[in-house]
Amino acid sequence: MTASNTLLISKLQAVSGLIFSLYLTAHLLNHIIALAGRTVYDKYYAAVSRVYHHPYVEIPLILVVPSFHMILGIKQAISRKGTPNTLTRVFRYCGYGLVLIYFGHVFYTRGQTIFYGKDQGFESVSYTLSNPLLKHGFFVYYALLAAAGIFHMVVGVSKALQILAIPQMRPILKVVREDKVILTTILVATTAGVLGLLAYAGVFYKINWVGYEHQRQHYERILNSYLHLVGKHIQLE
Repeated sequence: MTASNTLLISKLQAVSGLIFSLYLTAHLLNHIIALAGRTVYDKYYAAVSRVYHHPYVEIPLILVVPSFHMILGIKQAISRKGTPNTLTRVFRYCGYGLVLIYFGHVFYTRGQTIFYGKDQGFESVSYTLSNPLLKHGFFVYYALLAAAGIFHMVVGVSKALQILAIPQMRPILKVVREDKVILTTILVATTAGVLGLLAYAGVFYKINWVGYEHQRQHYERILNSYLHLVGKHIQLE
């Protein structure tokens, strides 16, 4: 791969990463806002989901752009040489993990809406974090997913801005390229994300399911169906 091709791929990946970071920031804020209570959460979710769940926005933003970004990342991973520093190494490992998880996560969450007509709002996350069979596993899953996503996004945005080297953003570049700024941002955002998960779990306020019983029953049916399939599989073995 020539130097000019490598630079072009880096710039294209930087642009696609910055575009996707806009959605990811809105999505992560959605979960952090759970700290403010269900009413505030529902208002914020209604506002942002109206935008990023619109078909003309959702398909390119949640499917096309990240697919393009991942393909370019894999292409670079195959051809790159040298030993990266610790920050870059963790950044890449987070990216590899997200590649493995991302589309399954999207299919499950959006599939609930497409196949069952159930939007994945506050109650879906709250249910998985309050059900005795699910809460521990899902808390670890959500926390790791959030931590990996935040780490990869924050470091990636810093790298993308440096790669694109937009003259008007030079003052910002001096700040976002500092490791202390990057790590502090990651720590604050990840901590807020974990606290948001605890809010979903009812640690900071009681979760009221009045008026949402149909949603809870829907998730219980899915869980029971899964447990039935697992039970049948175990019996066959």
